[in-house]
This record gives sequence, C-alpha cells and structure tokens, in this order.
Amino acid sequence: IYLFAHGLRSSQEQGLTLFSNHYNKQSWIIQQPFMLFDFPDAHLKKGYCRDEHVNLGQEEDIERLKSAYEYAHKKLPQYSGCVLTGISRGAATCINFMAICQPEKVRALVVESPYDTLKSVVN
Repeated sequence: IYLFAHGLRSSQEQGLTLFSNHYNKQSWIIQQPFMLFDFPDAHLKKGYCRDEHVNLGQEEDIERLKSAYEYAHKKLPQYSGCVLTGISRGAATCINFMAICQPEKVRALVVESPYDTLKSVVN
C-alpha cells in the first residue's frame, strides 16, 4: 500500500497529479494500491487552505495520517506492508508519525523537502 501525505495549501489532488501518467490517464506510475487523504486544513479550491486548521506536521496532522494508515490496513488486509510518501508538510508529518507512533507495517519512507524546524520554514 502506498499512502501519500500532501503539502500545505494542497489536498489529496496533489497525489493524483504526481503519480498519474499525464499522457495516459488510465495508467498509474505506482501499480500497487495507492491511498490518498486530506489533512484537516485541506480546501477544495486549489492553493487555499482553512487557516484555522493548519498544523504543520504536528498533532492533528499526525492523527490524520495515523487514521489513514489504520484505514488502509483495515480495507486492504491482504497487504502486509506500507510505503509512506510525503511532500513538505506531508513529509514532515510522515517523519513525526514514524517517531511517535512507530508503526510496524511501514516498509519504506519516501519524503521530499521535509522541513526540520518551524524556524527554518519562517526564515
């Protein structure tokens, strides 16, 4: 199972854009089950977010990723492993999720541009 965590001011739509073959919409780059979810601040309008729910990879985001991880394994019990993927805030959330929750079924972590501190984001 591939589980994708989107970045700030994005939604699960980001995963659809990144992992689909733009030339053939029926073909996917990843051939295994691929699950998408939204963080609490996700907005239907591209480039917007619900500012009051922005969490930047902390408790609410970790909890949402944990729920998605548990849901994926409940819906697809025949798959014993999971690959977590994330971009920016999603990447930081994946790292925090691994450290705090220590999930047993994660086989790989693929992160792009995770930030290390809030200070580095602001600067």
